[in-house]
Amino acid sequence: MKNKGFSFVELLVAVAILGIISLPIVSSFALAAKTDAKAYHLSAMNDAADDVMMLLEEMETITLAQGAGDVMVALQNAVYDAFEGYSLNDLELSDAFKDDKLIFVYNQYQFELTLKNLEENYCRVDFKIVHTSNGATLEVNRKGLLKYA
Repeated sequence: MKNKGFSFVELLVAVAILGIISLPIVSSFALAAKTDAKAYHLSAMNDAADDVMMLLEEMETITLAQGAGDVMVALQNAVYDAFEGYSLNDLELSDAFKDDKLIFVYNQYQFELTLKNLEENYCRVDFKIVHTSNGATLEVNRKGLLKYA
């Protein structure tokens, strides 16, 4: 008798072999998507960090009002005012600096700006962006100096 077609066992073996062969291909697509998302977030974080540092550099010299009691408070107010003009509509700023840090959130990113007063009319700026997703944390840091008169 002539058999036309495949037996059920042959079909199961063919499907199993196809599954084994396609598993690495599918997992490489998943890894590529994960790597792409990480690269996107790192790129966005670097761009945002550069924008913020550029904004601070454009402030050039911060002129403090004469008779200002606390230099740090005056510096913090000047930086806070500069961020209020930032073009991101849904930027959520904290009410004020707490422990010399201004923390603000934009979408899934948390920004931390820290000011430390140095001698001779300089202030050190530490800027950090943190993004946490699926248990992975990405972080970008920038440092700089502000001069005030």
